[in-house]
Amino acid sequence: MKQRPKILRSIHLQSSNKVIYLEIGSSQVKVMVNSKLVFNQPSCIAINPAQQSILAFGDKAYQLLGKRRHDLQVVFPIKNGAVANREHFQLLTEAISNHLHLEADWWKILSPQRCIIAMSDALTPAEKEQTIRQFSHLKLGKQSFFSSELAVAMQADRCHLESSTNYCLINMGGMITTVAIVQRGELTHAERIFVGGVHFTAAVQHLVRSIENCAISWHEAERVKKNIGFIEHANTHLTVINKKLSVTGKDIASQLGKTVIISAKQASRGFGSLVDDLVVGLQHFFNKVPPEQVTDCLQNGVFLTGGAMQLTGMREIFQHHLKAETVMSDQPELDVVMGLEKLATRDQ
Repeated sequence: MKQRPKILRSIHLQSSNKVIYLEIGSSQVKVMVNSKLVFNQPSCIAINPAQQSILAFGDKAYQLLGKRRHDLQVVFPIKNGAVANREHFQLLTEAISNHLHLEADWWKILSPQRCIIAMSDALTPAEKEQTIRQFSHLKLGKQSFFSSELAVAMQADRCHLESSTNYCLINMGGMITTVAIVQRGELTHAERIFVGGVHFTAAVQHLVRSIENCAISWHEAERVKKNIGFIEHANTHLTVINKKLSVTGKDIASQLGKTVIISAKQASRGFGSLVDDLVVGLQHFFNKVPPEQVTDCLQNGVFLTGGAMQLTGMREIFQHHLKAETVMSDQPELDVVMGLEKLATRDQ
């Protein structure tokens, strides 16, 4: 029997060990291969509405958000953590798959043998079933679905939360905030609160429109939120409150270009009602959990993660309302996809 050349045996060995880790959230898609992040872009596509054909995806599609053309529509196929439009979701996932095959030389030779996909335990059974069905068309090796919340929990030990204890984790993403309780490394409760980063951006847009009679783009509102937006609390520093930013948009009356100066206090005025919604959601969640378990997990700490959790003052607000110590992730945007690798390894 002929011996396989060493180079081919080496490639076969690497291929059989290659695993892709995939998180498709409401606002971002993240792909990691063997501990290396190879894709991190917005989970949106630009399509021609008449033909339902894809024009762009990821960063390029996001750049087109807000452009008004009859032959262009930018859509996010994932809403509130679940697939909202099956056709658009298929276009997005196929575009990402093709991009990875074409852009990465190693991908052409070493096709993944296994695909680990993050899926929230807070989804309904019907949403989970639809998500699994939607992924089945992708040629990404053998597919396995793992809990997003447990993936985050695998990252919590990096921030000094012991896996042997009970604790609460809160993950604030683009459209939703997921609250979960982890007990000795296993998930016992998980629920969605329908408040996320996009709602704070929309609040900035609405505020500038109402007080300055100026319409600003989504991208401009995001810039305002990230640079001067804050959640006010008892210890908010004056240097945060007194920040100002020049904002460019369009005068609603004249339809001409307009530049205004917005203070941090003004920009963040609409955040209060969103914080109230978060607090009500937390109360609703904890009402479903046995009192002794709530007491135990809050005493051990609350792990905060997710891209939207980085808004100034957010950690202090959770700490105030939960009356518990909070631990902020040092990599809030990557905890799910990075935790998937640890979780899959643990459960092998």
